[in-house]
Amino acid sequence: MTLLIFVRCKNGCILAADRKATADSGYSREEMKCQVYGKGWAVAGAGNSASAIQKLFADLNDGVTALNVEQRIADKLGEYIQIMKGMKLEAEFIVLVARNGNVEAHAVRTSELGAYPRLITAPFLCLGEETPQIVADHYVKRRLKEKEFTARDSIDVAPEVLAILKWACEEGTYVGDQPNYGLDIIILHNDGYYCQRRVKEEWAILKTDYVPVSRGSSPIVFQKFDAEALP
Repeated sequence: MTLLIFVRCKNGCILAADRKATADSGYSREEMKCQVYGKGWAVAGAGNSASAIQKLFADLNDGVTALNVEQRIADKLGEYIQIMKGMKLEAEFIVLVARNGNVEAHAVRTSELGAYPRLITAPFLCLGEETPQIVADHYVKRRLKEKEFTARDSIDVAPEVLAILKWACEEGTYVGDQPNYGLDIIILHNDGYYCQRRVKEEWAILKTDYVPVSRGSSPIVFQKFDAEALP
């Protein structure tokens, strides 16, 4: 199964994803579904070709800038579609870009005509397997009604996003040993980022409300982008 969650906050954006990839046979393996780059962007992808998603992550290391990243993703997907003519490539990506003192969010989706980026104006977006996506949509919408994520700091919202992701993943197909793989979370601000891989411990507990869990000696520490790479 795959589930990606994007949430916009007061001072940046959050991307979170599970780490379990499952073939039609039921065989599963650990897989990274989101990546952050020190030059000012982060990407998360879901689709029917894990190899295409991983290749895209690698291809974004060369010749890509914060000015052209979403178009380069669309161009690369167009190339993959031509190469994989025998297999219809179905993929969706969420792209966060630190640009002009802000964090922009775009969605890029493959189609029969190619792939094209579109600006995400909504405060959140969930992509992936249908049932987990419905569960995640429900809980994010509920929290938006109760207390706007867009009015709060990303560090405060991140535990809730992870709690929602964990809860929704339990509704997915072939969940199995998903908890053993953990979850990935990226927080992108206009000048830096935080990335945590294979999160297995509780940051918050999802019940009727969210109960924060003490993070002990593991505070969220941001890394600065390469200032020369930012537009």
